Amino acid sequence: MNSSAVYLLILFSAVFYISCSDNAQNGNNIEPENNFKYPYSLNSYWYYTTKNVITNIRPDSIRKNFDTDTLTGYGISTFIKDTVLSDDTVRIFKNEYSFNGHVSVTREYFNQTDSGLIRKAYLSNGSGLGPYRNNISFLYGGKYYSSAYDILQDANNDFQVNDSVITFDDPPVKVIQYPLQVNAEWILTDEPFLTIKKRYTGFEDINISGKNYYCMKINRLYYFNVNPDENLIFKDFFSKEGIQRREIYIKDIIATNEFGAQIGYIDLSEITNVTLQSIK
Repeated sequence: MNSSAVYLLILFSAVFYISCSDNAQNGNNIEPENNFKYPYSLNSYWYYTTKNVITNIRPDSIRKNFDTDTLTGYGISTFIKDTVLSDDTVRIFKNEYSFNGHVSVTREYFNQTDSGLIRKAYLSNGSGLGPYRNNISFLYGGKYYSSAYDILQDANNDFQVNDSVITFDDPPVKVIQYPLQVNAEWILTDEPFLTIKKRYTGFEDINISGKNYYCMKINRLYYFNVNPDENLIFKDFFSKEGIQRREIYIKDIIATNEFGAQIGYIDLSEITNVTLQSIK
């Protein structure tokens, strides 16, 4: 699962990221037309911050395994240039992210079409994120993780990452679907043990640093079996200026000791807000 997703962070994923009314400036709440497209111009950029919080640690006896329950990361995503892949002109979306001393750099390759924003390929040379490396591990979705934050990284990055070789999406991935229609749903990825769908759930006004943005909300639905996982909540909010906020909540993560024995549970959240943006 590619660290794109921060990525689209801010985009999408991800990625990712679209109609916006700045009520702080005009004093009105005028609803813009809804069928905007994702900003796709070269040199457009989004600076963002992430706040990761471990909550509901239980029982209290395992709290000693956590030096802190809150960590902050910083990143920037930008469309840097056009290139050609397999005779197809694509635009490179670069994401740089710093988290607790770890730096990740990813690149994704997109086309903008009438039906959506399409990812054709990706590349990552970033190091793995996750500050907690101790004697406990975490079980979620049938996989073990050495850090609780590795679970967030997996949730952010819905595709396998190759550190040095461009990997083509087969088939290409529709990150954003046009037109924007409430309750429209489509498959983001379909693998043997995990299917991820996206669903437009409605337009909302959100406030970030005193500015109001009129956004479409996208929910990601994770299917480890027949039904979507109710313990993994993933929301993107994007306006005509791109992604503005991402919210991830993961509940009932199992903590195990070095022998694989269950010792407790935690919940985990990550909130990402765009703090500065420029649409060229």
